Amino acid sequence: MKNLEDIKKQYGNAQPFKVPENYFEQFNSRMMESLPEKEIKKEEKVPVYSLWNRVKPMFYMAAMLAVAFWSVERLTNDRSGSAPIPVTAGVNEPSNDAVTMKLAMSVDEYSLCEYMSEDQ
Repeated sequence: MKNLEDIKKQYGNAQPFKVPENYFEQFNSRMMESLPEKEIKKEEKVPVYSLWNRVKPMFYMAAMLAVAFWSVERLTNDRSGSAPIPVTAGVNEPSNDAVTMKLAMSVDEYSLCEYMSEDQ
């Protein structure tokens, strides 16, 4: 604060900068004179789309969905028109793999150890 008071005593309270007279009244006209002239562009015509250009996206979407439904139907149908699958004899009998798997699941560690010790 002491420095500010010293400065005021030495130089006073007068404002060192002043705005010239009629500066803001003439500002607008001076600014417009300093700007370069710019040509005004005419409105460009908006392109007119034909009916086909409006319908084309919907047509493509419909075609895509038709192909998708056709392919799903083709892949999932029961193929009743194809030749029947041949039936082999003994279908009801379990295969050797099934019997082996059932036996392997029914054997515990104790039975396995007993079986291995009998062979010796």
